[in-house]
Amino acid sequence: MMQTNSQTQSLFRTAAIFYGNDPSNYGNSNVRNIQKLVESCLFHSPKKEMTVSEISEFIRTNYLLDIDDSEITSIVLDPCYSDRYIQLTDLNVTQYTLSQKRRISIESTQTTKSLDSYIDEYTHMESLACEAKETIMQYLYGIFTSNLESFRKLFQLRKAASIAIDVNKDYSDSETKIINGFLLWDNEEKDQAVFNFASYALEFCMITNRRDSSNINEQLGLKEFYIDTNIVYRAIGLNGEDRKQRTLQLLEKLQATKCKLYISTEAKSELLVSLKDKFDKLRKNHNPAVKSKVFQEFVTYDDIYSAYHRWCVGRVNTSVDLFEANVLATFDDLRKKYMIETDGDCPFDRNTKDELLNKMASDIKSHSKRKTPSMALRDALNVLWVELKRLPNQISVFSAKHFLLSSDKGLRYWDIARNDGNSPRIVIHPSEWLSLILRYSHRTADDFKSFISFLTLRNNEAPMSNEELNIAISSIAEISEDIEVQKTTCENLLRISFNRTEKNLTESTLRDLAKVEAERELEKRLKQANAEKEQISEAYDTLADENSTLKKDISSQKIIAENRINELVLQNAKLQQDSSNSKQTNQAKIDELEKKLRRSEDERIRIQKKHERDESNRILRNWIIARCLIAAILGSAVVFYLLASKEGDWLYNIKAWINCREELATFVKDGLTAIFGLAALCIFPWIPLFKKIFSKSASLGSFD
Repeated sequence: MMQTNSQTQSLFRTAAIFYGNDPSNYGNSNVRNIQKLVESCLFHSPKKEMTVSEISEFIRTNYLLDIDDSEITSIVLDPCYSDRYIQLTDLNVTQYTLSQKRRISIESTQTTKSLDSYIDEYTHMESLACEAKETIMQYLYGIFTSNLESFRKLFQLRKAASIAIDVNKDYSDSETKIINGFLLWDNEEKDQAVFNFASYALEFCMITNRRDSSNINEQLGLKEFYIDTNIVYRAIGLNGEDRKQRTLQLLEKLQATKCKLYISTEAKSELLVSLKDKFDKLRKNHNPAVKSKVFQEFVTYDDIYSAYHRWCVGRVNTSVDLFEANVLATFDDLRKKYMIETDGDCPFDRNTKDELLNKMASDIKSHSKRKTPSMALRDALNVLWVELKRLPNQISVFSAKHFLLSSDKGLRYWDIARNDGNSPRIVIHPSEWLSLILRYSHRTADDFKSFISFLTLRNNEAPMSNEELNIAISSIAEISEDIEVQKTTCENLLRISFNRTEKNLTESTLRDLAKVEAERELEKRLKQANAEKEQISEAYDTLADENSTLKKDISSQKIIAENRINELVLQNAKLQQDSSNSKQTNQAKIDELEKKLRRSEDERIRIQKKHERDESNRILRNWIIARCLIAAILGSAVVFYLLASKEGDWLYNIKAWINCREELATFVKDGLTAIFGLAALCIFPWIPLFKKIFSKSASLGSFD
C-alpha cells in the first residue's frame, strides 16, 4: 500500500501541475505538458542546475512519466522559451536552470493544492483515522488506473501503461462510507481536483504513447449512444433525485455535442418488463397503513421502492397505479425532451447468436457478483447489438460512432478486459465520456458535481433489501398502524437479519417473521402497559389510603374550623349590634347638627336679604332726593324766568329784549319750556324706580 500511496501522491502532483485551477490549462498539447513538467522539475528539485538526463530522471521518479532526453532538449533550447531557461556549460557539462524572472512568475502562481491536501483536510475535518486516507487514495488510484487502461483501449494506444492496474476491488461498508463521504463533500475546488486527477489518465496515455490530445475535441461529437436501462432508471428518478439531476446534465452535454441517443427495442422491452415486475411487486405488497416515513428511515440505497415511498410522502392517494402512471409519463417526457429514438433494427439473428450470447453473459456475470444470469444475458445482447452496428472500417474511437452508455462498472471492466486493441471499446461509463466532454468544453461547478456523482460506490448488500424491507413493513402494518410499533419492529428485524447466517428468505417466511416480530412488539408493549397499569393501581391504592387519612384529618379540622366560625359569627353579630346602636346615636346627633346648621343658614340668608333690601332702599331714596332737588331748581328757574316782571332787573331786560323779537321769543318760550321739562323727565329715574318697585314688591313686600 505504501508504494501505491507514493505513486498516487506523485500522480496527484502531476495532475495539479498540468491543470491547476486555470480552465485554460485543459486540452494542452503534449509539448506544452512536457514544458510544464520541465519547469516544475527545475523549480522543485533541490538542485537548481540540472542536466537533461537529470531532468528526465527527476520526472520519471516524481511524476511517473518517461520523457525522452530529446524531447526535453527541444524544450529548453527552443528559442520561444529563451527567457525562461538559462544554459550553463562547465567542463563540457551542460546544465539548465530557470531564469529569475520565470522563477518569480512560478512562485506567484503556486496556489494550486494537490488532491492529497484535500484528502488531508477532509480526514482532519471528519476526525478519521490514518487508514481512511489510505482507503481514499487507494480508490482514487484505482479510478486513475482503470481510466488509464480504459482510455488506452478506447484510443487504441499500443504502449502499455507503466502503472499497475487494479480496477475491481471490493470495499467494505465502512470503506464505502468513507469514500463516498469524501466524494460527496461539498467543496468545488475538491471536485475539480478529483476531476483533474481522473482525467489526467488521458494525458498520461497520450504522453507515454507520444500522441497529441489537443485535437480530440473535434472528434467527440456526432456519436450515437445506446443508453442502458440503468441510465434510464437514473434519468427518471428511480435511483434518487441527485442521480437524476446529474444524469440529465450528462444527456444535455451529449445533446450539446450533437450526439444521438437511442434505446434498442430489446432494452426498452426489458425496461418496461422490469418496471412492470417492480410495480406488480409494489402492488402485491401495497398496504395503505404503511408509514412511508418509516421506510425512508431504514432504506440504505435508492431504487424503485425508495422512489415510491418518497413519492408517497404528503399524498392522500398513494395507489401504485397512480405511481406507475407517473413513472411511465416521466419516461415518455424523457424520450421526447432528449430525442431518444427507439431502434428496432436488430443487426443479428438471435437464433444464430445464442452460443455467443451465453458465453458473453457468463463472462459478464463473473465481473459482477450481484448480477443474475438473465441480467447478464441482457447486457450481452445490448453489447452485441451496438458492436454489430459498427461498420468494419470503424476501428478507432474517432471513426467509431456507436457506443453503449452504461453506469454498470462491472460491465465496463469486462469490456476493458476483453478488448483486444483492434477496435475501440463498446461500453462507455458516464464519468468516462464526461471527462472527455468537460476537458474540451465549457465547464461549471455543477458539471464537476455531475462527474463526481458517477464515481460514488454503491453500498454493499444491506441486512435487508428494499424489496424485503417493503414486504416486512407491509406485513407489520397488518398487525399495527402505529408508526412507533412499525419503526421498532423494523429495527428488530434488521438486527435479526444482520445477525442471521442465512440472508435470503422467502417472501412467506419474511412475512411470517415480520408479523411475529410485530406481535412480539405489541405483546411487549402490552406487558409494559399492564405493568404500568399495576403500578398505577398500586399508586392509586396508596393514594386512597393517604386520602382516607387525609379525610379524617380534614374532618377534625373542619369541626374545629366550624366552632371557630360560630364564635366569629357571634362576635360579628355583637359587633354589628353595637355598631348599629352607635350608628343610630351618631345619626341623631348628626340630624340635630344639620337642623341647627339649616337654621343658621336661613338666618344668615334673611339678614343678607334684609341688608340688600335696606341698601337698595337707601340708594333709591338718595337718587329720588337728588333728582327732585335738581328738578325743583330747574323748574324754579323756568318759573322765575317766565314770571320775571320787575323792570330794570337783568333777567327782565333779557326777557324784554327777547320779546321784542317775536320769533325768538316764541322759540325761547316754547323751547325752554320743552327743554327744561324734558330735562326734568330725563334726570328723574323713572325707569329704575318702577323696576325697583316691581322687582322688590315680589320678593321683599311693599316699598317703604
